[in-house]
Amino acid sequence: MQHLELTKYSREELVAAFDTTLPMLGILEYANYANMEACQELWYYNALVPACELVGTEFTESFGRRFGDCFVWINHEAHPIAGKLKRSSIGAGKTMFDMGVPFEDIDKWMNWGLPERPWHKIGWRPLGLVPADSPIDLGPEIADEQNAEQPAAASQQSEPASRASAVEEVVKNAIWNRWKVSWAPLERRFAGRMKRFFFEQRRGILERLDRAAGGESKAQGPEPKALSEANIISILFDVLEEKGRLRAIVEPLYRQAITFGAHQAIAEVSSPAPFTQTDPAVLRIMRRKWPKLAGVTDEIAAAVRDQLTEGIQANETIAELAQRVREYYKPFSGDRAMRIARTETASCVSSGRFEGMKKAGVERKSWLSRRIATGPGRVREAHLAADRQYTANPIPITDAFIVGGERLMHPGDPAGSAGNIINCACCLLAETSERAVVEYYAAVKFLTVEEWMKKELEASHAGNR
Repeated sequence: MQHLELTKYSREELVAAFDTTLPMLGILEYANYANMEACQELWYYNALVPACELVGTEFTESFGRRFGDCFVWINHEAHPIAGKLKRSSIGAGKTMFDMGVPFEDIDKWMNWGLPERPWHKIGWRPLGLVPADSPIDLGPEIADEQNAEQPAAASQQSEPASRASAVEEVVKNAIWNRWKVSWAPLERRFAGRMKRFFFEQRRGILERLDRAAGGESKAQGPEPKALSEANIISILFDVLEEKGRLRAIVEPLYRQAITFGAHQAIAEVSSPAPFTQTDPAVLRIMRRKWPKLAGVTDEIAAAVRDQLTEGIQANETIAELAQRVREYYKPFSGDRAMRIARTETASCVSSGRFEGMKKAGVERKSWLSRRIATGPGRVREAHLAADRQYTANPIPITDAFIVGGERLMHPGDPAGSAGNIINCACCLLAETSERAVVEYYAAVKFLTVEEWMKKELEASHAGNR
């Protein structure tokens, strides 16, 4: 009986290690109808989707090094479980629609892939809803004599202007949301790679810390040997080696995001201008971006060195030193990794959009700020000011935006300071001769990462025939 119990625990540990569940392997010991669907969803999100993305990325990079431009995309959405999950998301979609979210945005957010309709770009809401801080309309009756004596001319004059401003803000919000969703898969992929990089870096430090304390020969005695500050050099990673490893990880992601941004901008203005990952502009952008990201490795090495030095001087145990390392790396498995991914991906996409606009012959450009007004991702006031100034008055494509006192050619320009570009997800827009910028982009359907990769794959197949 004890052997069976141990076997059961080993089995469950193996299943957990491979991000699946027992019922998905046909082990129905604790399965029922209620939890089978949950098990299928967990397997789809935790095992199938990451595996498809990982295999697709690895093949893309491997074939890309050998054959040049090449993209491998595994369509996990064709799985029956994905279809069932889409159908179950209809209720959430209806709730969003009732809140006034345009159906086009809901379709992209839920990834339904439904056919486009002209009215999908409009947000609908019940006629009876008004903002909570708005005065209630009392109709033709006068609430009191004092209100009857107040002149209404000023309010009647300002109402159309304020209403027009509110409508434009809603349109800008819809434009920014559509653009942000279009490259979200690149951001998630970048974040996943960064989390993995930092995890492996932390694991290496902990392993070297254990070895420095005599972890490989613990049988000689129960107490690990004490560490001195001289041991820190052997515990830390080699900075140059880590920079090389980080560069090998991010360069393919840089190339992909820059090329996608260029293709997206070119498609928006209906230009046939070509752009590939081997374009000289891609290498030029990467050379400008890499030094800032490489500095993260120096920052981590210095911080871990300080943590270990402080712990050794306080006569902390090996376990306490290891806990210091784990605590320091905690943000790198979440917020810090996501912030790096968002900053780098948005900057690369915007850099690509800028190069694509130049290739397509765009003459004037404008700046659209991100629209999150509160919380940790709140908008910089300087970026909102740039939005208000440049969407109304676009500037020549070769001129620089003045944002917070700095000259930026586009959002996320590596020439900007950290305070101006970190976590920036503002959008570079092109002016066309057809309509005003906001009016034009209200009808634009942004090219998405999935659509772009599919086109690249089809072009690659056509070129190999």
